[in-house]
Amino acid sequence: MNKNGSAIAWVLQRLTGVGLIFLLGVHFWLLHYKTLGEVVKFSDVAIRLRTLTFIFVDIGILIFGLFHALNGVNNIAQDYGVRAVGRRGIGWILAIVGCVMAVLGGISIFSFLYVTM
Repeated sequence: MNKNGSAIAWVLQRLTGVGLIFLLGVHFWLLHYKTLGEVVKFSDVAIRLRTLTFIFVDIGILIFGLFHALNGVNNIAQDYGVRAVGRRGIGWILAIVGCVMAVLGGISIFSFLYVTM
């Protein structure tokens, strides 16, 4: 990878890390602290999980988390001195794994919209 690509990956690693901290904070607040002191019922949680805000937060955590994790694995591979051909192969494998996991995570997030209570 050229210097420019490495710099972009470095910046995106930091931005996704900050984004994850923010999104996880929003996630915890929405799930655990917004209704502090109330009895937690499945039907109430199901309604919360169907809100647009929660769906956006979960998708953000999914995408940011996948990029952050897989880019970190790619950086580790580069730190161990994998040759250029190997780096390209690792990059493709990680991209495929990321796409598969994003699809599976998206299915999980959106499948809750169709759960009946």
